[in-house]
Amino acid sequence: MGDVSDSPDTSVVTVLSDRSALEPKVCEDAACVASASTAALRPDRLLLATVALFLLWVVGVVWDAQNGTNIPSAAGDKGEVVMRELLRGLPEEKRPVGWELDDVDGREIQRAFADEPPGTRAMAELYRNRGGFEYLLGSMQEGAAASFKGLLAFDPESTFRGMVAGTIDPIRVLWTKDRYFLVLYGTWSLLVLCLCGGAMCRSDAERIGSDREVPLSTSIRWVLNDWRRLWGAAMLPPVMVVLLLLPVALVLGILSLIPGVDVVIAALWILPLVFGFAAAILLVAWLIGLPLIIPAAAMESGDPGEITVRVATLLRRRPLRAVVLSGTAILSGLLLWMVISMVAVFTLSGTSSALSSIVEPIGPVDLPTWPTLRMESPVVEGDPVEWGATSRMSSSIIDWWNGVVIFVARAWILGFVLLAAGRIYLCLRRAVEKLPFDDLGRPGPLG
Repeated sequence: MGDVSDSPDTSVVTVLSDRSALEPKVCEDAACVASASTAALRPDRLLLATVALFLLWVVGVVWDAQNGTNIPSAAGDKGEVVMRELLRGLPEEKRPVGWELDDVDGREIQRAFADEPPGTRAMAELYRNRGGFEYLLGSMQEGAAASFKGLLAFDPESTFRGMVAGTIDPIRVLWTKDRYFLVLYGTWSLLVLCLCGGAMCRSDAERIGSDREVPLSTSIRWVLNDWRRLWGAAMLPPVMVVLLLLPVALVLGILSLIPGVDVVIAALWILPLVFGFAAAILLVAWLIGLPLIIPAAAMESGDPGEITVRVATLLRRRPLRAVVLSGTAILSGLLLWMVISMVAVFTLSGTSSALSSIVEPIGPVDLPTWPTLRMESPVVEGDPVEWGATSRMSSSIIDWWNGVVIFVARAWILGFVLLAAGRIYLCLRRAVEKLPFDDLGRPGPLG
């Protein structure tokens, strides 16, 4: 009995593992980012994205209505010659005033060719001038169509070229042709995206990090109370670019008007190039990191300067992971968009076909194409169209409802881009700073 001890051995063996083994894997982060495509389909987020897209659309339409169409067609001088020949073929009473001497406003050309055959009307649309917002919207749609075609053909080069044509090229043209629109509309767009995107990204981070549901109204009130900081985070880099280039524009620009001084400025041009180089580096870094700056401002509690530096640090520390996650987001978004656009095409085309399956009580209704959802008329050129007493009005109303469906479908793209950017930021922050998803800036929408 003496050999029996009442005190059992209570020694504990602790196994320490390498910290790198606890780091999240790229496949886990990719799955998290890819799931943003379905998360954007939630009704509350889709509603907020629709509101944001409507605010962007209505301001652009009002801008074009108040200003002239100063963006020429891509054909250049050739397009102007073709347009004059098209106008020459119209009856005298339909030709705009001064069509032989001056550039005709694009809206007047639309009205002049409204009753022409579809082929002639399509050619006039191709060669007419456009407003800044109409050009931006059309370029984005054409770029998206080219990207979809490249994806379906398994052609990465065409996919990338379409992305460039829908994003970089319009900015370059607008900076040359309509700089005021680019600056003012870009500022408004950043405000809308920071507010609506901040609300969506913060509520999404609360859900995947803390498993807390944030009501839509609560998120909206939160971003409205903190709108200056959210907007300032996105506006700080371009403001710094302006401040860097302001001495070159004001001081050197005015002094160069003095004979002899311009020669001195040209000889010392290396000094302004230093400011230009710093501004270029800052601008490029802002363009690359802008999709992450918007969600970062909603998830952190720092000032705009700290948020910008933090995003730049994450991209510098994990560039390859950022590229992989961005590619995952693009691929998953394109795949789900094909499904969404297919549902929209079947919905609109099936309903219109059912309406005219036996008789055609209304007139021909424009139908969407897959996967771009661009509306096309089913009328073949040369076929006469017989309109009833109110058929034209009924057809226009149906076209309006179809446009609403397509507008909501396209709003999903905006919501998905914002949510995917927010999840990419969370994954990069967890990989670099070892911070969990639930470690968010305070106070948040729920306190």
